[in-house]
Amino acid sequence: MSSAFASLEMRQALLYRLTKEGFHARMHGYEYFIRRRGKFVCVVVLYPAWSSAHIYKISWNPKESEEAIQVISKVLREMDPNLNLKVISTH
Repeated sequence: MSSAFASLEMRQALLYRLTKEGFHARMHGYEYFIRRRGKFVCVVVLYPAWSSAHIYKISWNPKESEEAIQVISKVLREMDPNLNLKVISTH
C-alpha cells in the first residue's frame, strides 16, 4: 500500500507544515533538506511506494538535529499514521 505522500499535494502540505514548525525546507521531489536557525538539521527522503521515510541525522549538529527529528517525526506521523520511519545517522 502506498503512502499518502505519493501525491504532490501531500508533499507540498508537508513542506508547508515544516515551515509552520519553524524550519527552512527545500523540497526536491521526495527529498527535503531542512535547516533551523541557519544550520542543517536533517534530510528527509520519502519512499511513498513502500510507505516509508528515512530521516538522515546530521552528525556535525547532533543536538539540534535530534530536536528537529522529534518534531519532524511527529508531523510525518500525523500526516500519514502508517508511515514506517527510520532515522539514519550520518558520519
